[in-house]
Amino acid sequence: MDYILKIDCNDEKGLILRVSEIVFKHGLNYVSTSEFVDHENSRFYMRAVVVGQVNTIEFQNTLRAYLPSDSVIFFEAIKKIAYSIEKDRYFTLKVLETRVIYDYEEIYNMLYD
Repeated sequence: MDYILKIDCNDEKGLILRVSEIVFKHGLNYVSTSEFVDHENSRFYMRAVVVGQVNTIEFQNTLRAYLPSDSVIFFEAIKKIAYSIEKDRYFTLKVLETRVIYDYEEIYNMLYD
């Protein structure tokens, strides 16, 4: 399963290492990751996509235990939705807690116009 992980907290040394160790210990693997530090406000931001099977509650609790107390943690499965355009043509949209509804004609026009 694919998951999105977002972290917002006070900046400290070793945050990326701590998060990476927790990701590894829970059997997850990074697909992509990006980090940013707002030096003016001493805030750390991280966004990652990870894959694997995990107990989401345990994973989030472990992150909370090892990250600064002000941490805002978002961890959610990425839902995959597939639409059939024609019998042999498919495409996949990755959406997160959003329902995407198009009618057949609108999708066809987006792909083939």
